[in-house]
Amino acid sequence: MGSLILQAPPAIQVACFAIPHAQAVSGTVQSVCRVEGPPECLAVMIELLRPFYLVHPGPHRAEVQCKLMRLESFYAFEAGGVCHFGSCLEVTRFCEWWMVACSLSRRLDLCQIHGAAVADERGAILMPGRSGCGKTTLTLGLYNFKTSSGRLLPLCDDVILLERTGRLVRPFKRCFHIDRATLEIIERLGLGDLLTLDPLPEGFCRPEVWSDPRIPRLLIFPEYCPGAALHLERLRPARAWMMLVNHLIASPDLGGTTPHFETLSALINSVEIYRMVHSDLAVTAAALDKLLSTG
Repeated sequence: MGSLILQAPPAIQVACFAIPHAQAVSGTVQSVCRVEGPPECLAVMIELLRPFYLVHPGPHRAEVQCKLMRLESFYAFEAGGVCHFGSCLEVTRFCEWWMVACSLSRRLDLCQIHGAAVADERGAILMPGRSGCGKTTLTLGLYNFKTSSGRLLPLCDDVILLERTGRLVRPFKRCFHIDRATLEIIERLGLGDLLTLDPLPEGFCRPEVWSDPRIPRLLIFPEYCPGAALHLERLRPARAWMMLVNHLIASPDLGGTTPHFETLSALINSVEIYRMVHSDLAVTAAALDKLLSTG
């Protein structure tokens, strides 16, 4: 005689995140992402977004809600008509991306540029670039390099947050997305003491130290070319403008690109701008350090 075993579904938990992280001010509406899901999913999300995790969200908040679910043999993500299916890690990766994109799309006060950025007390180096061009590897290589002012600390490796007023670059403490080749470079450079790898899932790392907000000093358009000698080409403002606009992240709901044109123009007129072909991280870091000191 057979027996029927009823297995209780995993407990549902809730986690809240504020992206980009902002200090809660009494009476100020705080944009919060609320995630509901099984414990195994929430544990991954909290590790990925630990700098943004809110144990006690403030009373004044605008919530974006999404749900992670455990089905028979896989997991599912659901939010605002968007669905995604896969393993626990696959759906939490998608959820992390969706939450970041959704939160940043609401921030009209921040000009967002697809790129990486590092900085020390002299100012910030902004490095716009397409996906897969080596922004993360370059950022980590610069982080490893000791300059005359200490280290070039990371501000971001994917989305540059440039204030529309004051034109400071803010740190964006989202986990770096890394592939196997970048992981090998991390091991070769001996960056273990500067990065958090565990308990993060495979494909992610987090710098131990981040830069404070800094004024932009250099705008570099990097292009990695294996074996190539370092080449720096000074760009005129008109050409730089055309290249920079292609990396602007803008939401149609917030007026598209137009509100940010003034900020981009001010940036171009206030910094030195170069196109850079590079391969050797140490040579590249030394050259950018020199430009930061003399520029």
